[in-house]
Amino acid sequence: MGRASKAEQEQHRQEILDAAARQVKARGIDAVTIPEVMAAVGLTRGGFYGHFSSKADLTAQAITRAFEFQARGFSAVARRHPGDHSSAVRDVVDYYFSDAQLRQADLDQSCPIAALSADVAREPEGSAARDAYAEGIAENLALLASLGDRADEAPSPEQRADALVTMAMAVGAVVIARATSGHPISAELVAAVKAALG
Repeated sequence: MGRASKAEQEQHRQEILDAAARQVKARGIDAVTIPEVMAAVGLTRGGFYGHFSSKADLTAQAITRAFEFQARGFSAVARRHPGDHSSAVRDVVDYYFSDAQLRQADLDQSCPIAALSADVAREPEGSAARDAYAEGIAENLALLASLGDRADEAPSPEQRADALVTMAMAVGAVVIARATSGHPISAELVAAVKAALG
């Protein structure tokens, strides 16, 4: 079998990152294995080290990829609500508390902040995974704070503070709602936080 071209190698790398991003969100950092990620894209474990130096390297890059998926969602919302920050934030909140985001079965498609917070908290300070996670949150926060605004306008300190509160409330509510799924407190919590973020 011949060697893959540079374009094919890059395509494989992107496929591996996509699969790893979905798997770390769905199952957690420690539960994901290199053979499973490679099998998900139809490649063998032997090809892994041609793309990544270690599982830690893959994990950090997969976390970055997960936040890139989320950033695309913010961009789509911004295009739907040009110049209307409040409507854009409401759109994000509605989506964030949708059934698809709350279901345990769909964690591979969920917000990386909520899906990975406990795992990343167990990573040592200064690890590549923690750095990727913190950077992803910072970028997502900037997007949330400026939703619907002109691209050349920086968010005001008030918009940034509001975005921090919105993010913290939404993520906290989703994490707790998932953990209490099936109990009445889950739906009650989601309804209360969604109304507060209104």
